[in-house]
Amino acid sequence: MACDIELAAFNLAHEYGIKKLAAELDMSPNVLNKQVDPGVDSHRLSLATSNRIQRITKNPAILKAMADDFGYMIAKKPDLNQSSGDGLFDGLLDLSDKLGGVSAKLKAIYQDRKITTAEAKEFDAQIVELLTTALNLSLEVSEIAVDE
Repeated sequence: MACDIELAAFNLAHEYGIKKLAAELDMSPNVLNKQVDPGVDSHRLSLATSNRIQRITKNPAILKAMADDFGYMIAKKPDLNQSSGDGLFDGLLDLSDKLGGVSAKLKAIYQDRKITTAEAKEFDAQIVELLTTALNLSLEVSEIAVDE
């Protein structure tokens, strides 16, 4: 049975398009298809190719599956090149909105006193968004901080 990491690679390649992706990787579609197919043992997807696939598709699905396998979550860092501090209040409001959304989601999914696996995954996704927003706000504050 295929693991989530292998399925992530397979789904990512097929959602983007095997032929299109293979062309961008400068490899044959047949070879790429075999590399991402969890049922094929003769070909393996290398870490370097996995990374290139995620860069080309602009989708870190394989990285997310790997992190999940180890019990971790990933969050995209904000672009702090434009940071001036003007967005701090907006960032705080966004964080507050996301916290309210998490609270509402938990209330809704636990109303029947049980939480399904699908509901738990949806909740986890909202928690990751909340944590990402909090981390981004913290990074922006650190970026504009000055020594006195």
